[in-house]
Amino acid sequence: MKCITTVLTIFACALLASCDSVDFVEKTEPLPAEFADYKGIDEISEFGNFTVEKFKDSSGPTEHKFDEDTNNVIIKVTAKIDDDHRQTSFYKLDSSGKIIDTHQFVMSYLIADATGDEEWVGNNFLVNKELGYYTTWPLNGSNIKRPFIEINADRNWSEDKVREHYSDIVMKSAYLDDVETWENISEGKNKKRIAKVYYLRSTGEWYILYGNSLTEDGYGRPLSGFNNTLFENFTSNERFFGRYIPPSNITISYFQKLKYEKYCAANQVGCSMFYSWGGMGYYNVAIGGSILKFKNKGSLSTTEFKNKVFPPKESLLVNFAYFTHQNLTYALFSANDVLYIIKQKKSANQGRQRQ
Repeated sequence: MKCITTVLTIFACALLASCDSVDFVEKTEPLPAEFADYKGIDEISEFGNFTVEKFKDSSGPTEHKFDEDTNNVIIKVTAKIDDDHRQTSFYKLDSSGKIIDTHQFVMSYLIADATGDEEWVGNNFLVNKELGYYTTWPLNGSNIKRPFIEINADRNWSEDKVREHYSDIVMKSAYLDDVETWENISEGKNKKRIAKVYYLRSTGEWYILYGNSLTEDGYGRPLSGFNNTLFENFTSNERFFGRYIPPSNITISYFQKLKYEKYCAANQVGCSMFYSWGGMGYYNVAIGGSILKFKNKGSLSTTEFKNKVFPPKESLLVNFAYFTHQNLTYALFSANDVLYIIKQKKSANQGRQRQ
């Protein structure tokens, strides 16, 4: 019996050893001559009647908002300072794509308590709980500091009234958070006081509730539900589930297959086979009578459960997005989650033209 167990163990180890392995074949598929002049997007500075430029370097998602009342675009860029700090920068662009205002702040992941710095809340607000104000910079570029509406500021409500009001805002508020302060009650003795900051969608206002009986209770909730992207459904989650539809002006003309891989991934019964073609895609973006031509690395993959049927080359279009508006003289283009700004070339003999 011991011998049989040993043989089975050896067999199982051998089986597992054969999994989690990759076999690949390098293959250079001839490139049609019509795609020979395509370059990487970062190698292109102009095409036709337009220029193209990377907007800003970032180490995190770039987010955007268009204010139809002012024709301003707000772009948020997060840059890594070090492992513990990130700098968030907001840029306000006018209808010509010129940066007309900026706002920056640094977030630390080491400091758990509030420091008086602004917090980015719900994509539309910058909130300073310590100084009691908020701005709508991420929404429309306004840096007006709007104070919280104070409730029971003199703390003269009864505990029952405070409790009743707080129970109501727990149910109604779209955002709820604590503000911790310390009150000096005698020499060498301080008492912690808790106030509640909350946001009501019904009024569009921020409030702060005071009350001596308020305590930390874990009811804090983040503000959600605001769409802050110009590229509809262009999120990792929506793209993964196939709900993102690339714009019709971006097409892929050819995918050059360069490397074939077979990957055996271990599972409970042996292994599952995955297959992929790595290569280069050749893309066209139609803009105002001109064509932006670029190439981009990509891969098409499938599994044994899909009968080794690879998806069409058009599936690679989910990595790209495009936005412009009739009131803007420029466009925003996202490639591999990097944002580019496309502007019309200036001409002395050319009036203002729309893209």
